[in-house]
Amino acid sequence: MLAAVAEYGPIALAIGVVGGIGISGVAGIERAAPAPGTFGAFLQDSQTEVQSQVQKAMQNQRETSVVAGLQAEGAIARARGAYKDSLNLKTAEIGEQERGFQRELESVLTSLGSTSNKTVKEAGDRAQFLADRLRVPGTAPQLGSYGPIFLFPSLPFQSVRVRGSFPSSYADATVPQLKVEGKSHKAFDYRSDSLAFSVLTADLGVEEPQEIVWKKAEITVPWSKQVEKFDVELGVLPYSFGRATIDHKIVKVRREEKARTSEEFAVDANEAEPDESRCLTLSAQELSDGWRIGAGTSTAARITGGEGEKKADWLGLALHTQNDNSVCWRARTLRGATVSAMEGAEQAAKVVWRITAKIWRDVNEPGIASESFDLSWGGKHVFPYAAGTWKLRYSKFGGSVTEVESADLSSPLIKVSSDGRGVAISVYPH
Repeated sequence: MLAAVAEYGPIALAIGVVGGIGISGVAGIERAAPAPGTFGAFLQDSQTEVQSQVQKAMQNQRETSVVAGLQAEGAIARARGAYKDSLNLKTAEIGEQERGFQRELESVLTSLGSTSNKTVKEAGDRAQFLADRLRVPGTAPQLGSYGPIFLFPSLPFQSVRVRGSFPSSYADATVPQLKVEGKSHKAFDYRSDSLAFSVLTADLGVEEPQEIVWKKAEITVPWSKQVEKFDVELGVLPYSFGRATIDHKIVKVRREEKARTSEEFAVDANEAEPDESRCLTLSAQELSDGWRIGAGTSTAARITGGEGEKKADWLGLALHTQNDNSVCWRARTLRGATVSAMEGAEQAAKVVWRITAKIWRDVNEPGIASESFDLSWGGKHVFPYAAGTWKLRYSKFGGSVTEVESADLSSPLIKVSSDGRGVAISVYPH
């Protein structure tokens, strides 16, 4: 699967934005210490708060919070450039655009502290939307990508690509460089909208990571006889995301059977018609409960010990009709003679008989079936389980178990989509 990942060249599909040097993503803007109570101080305090949240998220392996926090940092960086003329104004004096940005950023920062990945993801999306709306004046280099750059330890080298606005050419063969773990790597591809670097995995200083190992890298971009610097966050992934189990609801069909007996039918030999029919019929309630008469299961028999038992040899029984709802048997005389003709009317005999059949119904019983599978990087698993009929449990990096019962696109590393036809689980890179 990783071969396919490498084929798309991408190990850097989620790209980092900077966080601490210069303007944190926007070059050419002076960054003097802002006076208290100014708009610049608000941005500085907000960045400090976000950086603290990002560090905690890295320690706690909450990659969703890392991504969202870096998106918020990107928005703050662009705000410094877009509103550079307002940085020294008191917050009570700023314009409506700056005030609107302040309100929205405060809302983002509040949501970043949530324990819900979905809430944090939405906060990061709002921060990115804020950043995308801002226009930074001038031609200074800028980073335009967000989120950490995730790398794979199993590949011999990593291709790290960042998007942004950069010079289209560089003098004296001086090109942008990426520095990580004390080693510098020149860009092998540099364009006005992107830079690409190749890094030996061994140079990252990470061996067999059991969780994400975060590394800070620095990008230097020559520009206007000076060098602009940007920080990017790298996240070296473990060899596997983990394992998952999906439970889905099933219906087991169990067949019930039982004997059903009709009422007793009495036949007076003196009054019996030569041919009469009696039926075992299921009640409306039995039919509503799903019961049916089993084909070929009915019998009819005389009840022994009744009055006139020895004189009932004239009675014969034969199946007449049958369907799911009822079965009828015919009682008929074997001899036309009456009892009085045989042994005297005073000894007239009554013969009692009844019908017995097996009835059945199918009962649906709910159950749960489970399937476990590995979550390999770049893998995708699709199951034909409709929304509301499944539950996914996965253990990230062998840690605590996360349960998902509906679509969840909040994590940058695992995404769960669901509709009426099925559920799909995809693992980074998606």
